[in-house]
Amino acid sequence: MLSIEVCDHARQARDARVDGLFFTAVRSTGIYCRPVCPAPTPKRHNIHYFPSAAAAASAGYRPCLRCRPELSPDAFARGGEETVRRAVGAAHGRNPLPIVLPCHWVIGSDGSPTGFGGGLPLKQFLLEHEGARLTSLRL
Repeated sequence: MLSIEVCDHARQARDARVDGLFFTAVRSTGIYCRPVCPAPTPKRHNIHYFPSAAAAASAGYRPCLRCRPELSPDAFARGGEETVRRAVGAAHGRNPLPIVLPCHWVIGSDGSPTGFGGGLPLKQFLLEHEGARLTSLRL
């Protein structure tokens, strides 16, 4: 992790070069942000720095709705592929709307496409209705 002095300077300058390298948590609000966040700059005595969005969230801070720190550059690459799969699965599990539609790919637990929502016969019907052929698509 970068030094506190470097983080302070980058945060005050909203330096995009360090976006995703550290996260700023604000004790007074309970929110964590990216260094490029457009929100008003918090006072130094209210700030704690974290090396990742996951570390800030684990410490009990919630993500800023303005800068969306959970979507920062390389957030997925740093978390590891398995962590990303679990996070996406959890997000889909909390979604009250159906995720799999008849015309969309179904993604397997290994991240590869496994077929179409609703099955291949329904996909064939929909494609023929649209004037396309299923034989031109590969699984």
